Amino acid sequence: MKNKEKNYQHPFDIFNGDTNAILNADVFLADITNDDPGVMVELGIALSNGKKIIAINSDIRLKKVRVSMKYLLMQLIIMF
Repeated sequence: MKNKEKNYQHPFDIFNGDTNAILNADVFLADITNDDPGVMVELGIALSNGKKIIAINSDIRLKKVRVSMKYLLMQLIIMF
């Protein structure tokens, strides 16, 4: 499905394409630097399907002691 005005893909098509890519992947690489909701959804799909996951946080300003969503996700990923 394409948006007729600007030829954009419909969000459902993007979701289905991303989901299929995750399901066909051996490893899921997630950039969790910005807490992007789309990445979090994709991470959930990868986790629920038993994919090996590499999560990257490239924000060097974060302190090691700061507890954040990124930290909690990393702990969850380590458990799998």
